[in-house]
Amino acid sequence: MYNDDNIITRIAAYKDSLGAAKIFVGLDNGTIEVYNGISLVKMNTITTELDEIKMIAYADANNNGIKELVISDDDNLLLLDYSSYKTLGKLFQGGNFAIGNVDGKSEIVL
Repeated sequence: MYNDDNIITRIAAYKDSLGAAKIFVGLDNGTIEVYNGISLVKMNTITTELDEIKMIAYADANNNGIKELVISDDDNLLLLDYSSYKTLGKLFQGGNFAIGNVDGKSEIVL
């Protein structure tokens, strides 16, 4: 399941809008391995421009009604399409983050 050439830095598991469970394993080289949450079969490897993965979240971070994969390292935060894993946006501020409704308005805040 896991290639021991790299160190696991973050693990996250989510069910998408269709109920499919996925496990995301962030590594110290900036890649994320994606596994089927039931069979544990590796489904994909996401290669990013990031260094060591610090955070992984599945949320509607850009308020378009569709949840994205949000990942960060110490210096950058990437917003990825959940289906294709293509980069939708980048912020030059990384580290830990939170996503949610913090002010009672309808918008989700990153």
